[in-house]
Amino acid sequence: MAVSERYVIEYLLQETEAGPSNIEWLEGEAGVYSTTFNLVRLQLYSVQSMSGVRLCLEFGLGHDTVYIQEPCKVAIFGRQYRNEDEERVAELLHLLSAAVARQVQRRHEEAVAMETEIRESIFRRLLFGAPGDAGLDAGR
Repeated sequence: MAVSERYVIEYLLQETEAGPSNIEWLEGEAGVYSTTFNLVRLQLYSVQSMSGVRLCLEFGLGHDTVYIQEPCKVAIFGRQYRNEDEERVAELLHLLSAAVARQVQRRHEEAVAMETEIRESIFRRLLFGAPGDAGLDAGR
C-alpha cells in the first residue's frame, strides 16, 4: 500500500507544530525553508508558474529527490481543484507553510529576546558589579 501525499504532509504538519518541535525548520535565501528529518532532506518553497504561485515540498534522500507540489487550480470561481484530494493537499501545504513560518518567527523572536537579556546582564555587571563584589578590583 502506497503512502499518500496527504498523510505525509499531515505528518510533517503535526511534527512541526509539536511542542517542542520535533522538526526544526530553517529559513534560507529567497523564502526557502529547509530541514532534515529522519535523514530525509526537506525543502518548502514557492514556485512561479503560468497558473500562479504554488507551494512545493521537496524530499531528498541520497541522490534521489521527489516532490509534492500544490495542484493547479482549474477555476477561479466555484470548485478550484479537480477533486477533494487535490483540494486537501493544497490546504495542507498552506497549513504547513504557515506552521513553518510561525516556528521560524517564534525562534527568531526568542533569539532577539535572549540577546536583550544577555546585553542587560552584561551592562548591569559592568555598571554595578556582581552581588557581594563591594567594589573590589578583581578584574584588574
